[in-house]
Amino acid sequence: MLRSVEELVLLLIDEKRGDLVPTPDWTLACTLAGAILMDLSLEGRIDTDPERLVVLDGTPIGDSLLDPVLAEITGSTETHAARFWVERIAARGDEIRDMALTHLTEHAILHVQEEGFVSILPSTAHARRYPSQKQEMREDVRLRVMRVLFNHDVPDPKDVVIISLAAACGAFERLLSPSELQEVSERLALVSRMDLIGRAVLEAIQTVELPPAATTNQIPLGKPLPTLSVLFSKTYILEQYRELGPIFRVKKNRLTKLIEILLITKPLARRGKTEYDELIVMAGPEANRFLAKNDNAYFRTREFWMRFEEQFDHRASRSMGSTSGEDHFRMRRAKRPGYSRSAAEAQIPAIVDVTRQEIACWPADTAVISTTMCKRLVFNLMCRTMAGISAPEYFEDFVLLGETAFRAMFGLYPSRRKRRRLRDARKRVDELTQKIIRLHRPEYRGSRPPDLVDHLLSLHQADPQFLPETDLGMNVLEPILAPVDTMSHALSFMLYELLSRPQLLKQAQAEADALFAQGMPTAQGIQQLDVIRRACMETLRLYSIVAHTVRTVSNTFEFAGCTVPAGTQVILEFSLPHRMPEYFPDPNAFDIDRFAPPRDEHQQPNAYMPYGIGTHRCLGSHLADFLSITTMATILHEADLRTDPSGYVLTSRKIARTPMAHPNKTFRFRVLRRRFPTAHRME
Repeated sequence: MLRSVEELVLLLIDEKRGDLVPTPDWTLACTLAGAILMDLSLEGRIDTDPERLVVLDGTPIGDSLLDPVLAEITGSTETHAARFWVERIAARGDEIRDMALTHLTEHAILHVQEEGFVSILPSTAHARRYPSQKQEMREDVRLRVMRVLFNHDVPDPKDVVIISLAAACGAFERLLSPSELQEVSERLALVSRMDLIGRAVLEAIQTVELPPAATTNQIPLGKPLPTLSVLFSKTYILEQYRELGPIFRVKKNRLTKLIEILLITKPLARRGKTEYDELIVMAGPEANRFLAKNDNAYFRTREFWMRFEEQFDHRASRSMGSTSGEDHFRMRRAKRPGYSRSAAEAQIPAIVDVTRQEIACWPADTAVISTTMCKRLVFNLMCRTMAGISAPEYFEDFVLLGETAFRAMFGLYPSRRKRRRLRDARKRVDELTQKIIRLHRPEYRGSRPPDLVDHLLSLHQADPQFLPETDLGMNVLEPILAPVDTMSHALSFMLYELLSRPQLLKQAQAEADALFAQGMPTAQGIQQLDVIRRACMETLRLYSIVAHTVRTVSNTFEFAGCTVPAGTQVILEFSLPHRMPEYFPDPNAFDIDRFAPPRDEHQQPNAYMPYGIGTHRCLGSHLADFLSITTMATILHEADLRTDPSGYVLTSRKIARTPMAHPNKTFRFRVLRRRFPTAHRME
């Protein structure tokens, strides 16, 4: 049962970008308000003329989009023109847009992804039909509109409404080429004038006055940055946020700048400065809310990720991290099946097998460094499950190159002494890449179901201009690169918290043993894990492995009363709410009950963001959760561990910050006993 406002949203979807066509916020809000009024008119509830809008029937329709507006108009003691109500309703433009998208999702017409991308489901995209208000199948709105404009079909009243409103917000300038727009200009003007109500609403939209521009202030300057890197502490950022608001500038002190000049490349040292002398930070729930809505419009990632990619392959020019807009949306769409939870569920035996093999290699007579062991485990796990290869011999080269690349993202480059070793590592990683690609040729694939690399190679074959051979390397390595640090560090922190809490460890181990009681775990059994799942969620909150991201401002925007100019680099500190007591009481405490009813603290809007926010939110978040939970359950089932020394406490000084937060070498564990014979572990 689609309303005009819902069909208008459908018409405005840019299927290449996965978003609505770019339209100024106020213009779009007025257009949606006009669509609401037109729906009320088509329902016989209101009528309008150039001077006034009147209520004909105030009886509720039973529609969550229309009834609140009808009630407000009916309850007014004064009569106003349509323009007044367009302005009044436009104040709820974001709410109307979100409700329309929700309705279209409920009707199985659209899919709204977590990162905010909008896509038309294949059943609608190919058939170009969907249910109408009377439940019969109705032709797609874009086909109807274009036929009216180009074939001069007689439009029905609803199509007149949609064409009038789309013209008012300038949508056809983006939906049609200049020559096409010129061809239909007379027809477009004629249709837009066909209906009296349509003309009245159109005039209201076209003549509505924009709200007065807010006075913009200079971005406030905070205290000098106290640390040796941009990976600064949450305490410092929270202090600046409390004092200055959700956007502020920070500068490095002289000692910090001097030390960094000695650590990074000589060209920068000769200029006497580092790349991040002054930083603009956006933080807190306000920044998260802004980014969720505007990531595509105002930010890009290319400059930040180029440094990372250049460490692996100087030819690389396109990966999911470094692309934005249409390219990024297309890349995500191609990779999504390979990063899905269902893809991980199909790999349960491989996850368990690799984890058992790693546990079998942990020495029994000595303590091992947790971060190193977890990183090796994750590397072998991702090679097997995401790339279909066993390659432990490449581990050290891969990690060295990956850590160097992460440091390069923040302007910290290797010394000349290390560059020869890096050249050798790069050759080895290139060798690994070519092995993975060869293994995915059709003659080697057999009956194996397609994985992420298969999807990439299919995209390359279908469109070698979009994904050329020169770009395959980074994209093939991506599913191994992304979690080698993030997932391994999370597992290491989680191990520490469990081993430090005997009662919680006992509960988690009992849960893991029950999972394996009937043999190989099932997807349903893993999904039902509760203690381990909540321990994983709390680890990601407390330690915020990926705490922030850096974006380049592609278009000037205003935020919190400040203008941020195009070309500026901004640090988006999206995990700051994790440490804010108004969202997570006693935020420094490890408390898995935060994620259970009635507390459910993670469900607060814009508060729990372990995988980022916006259009670059981690595509593999659900896969990472599933892998982490399954891996930890296997570890707890297979071995009894303890910290070494017993009673070890992981203080903030024992947490390394580069390239991202992780326990330093002081956190070690010892295998007390392996709970099952080797033959069982190696099955």
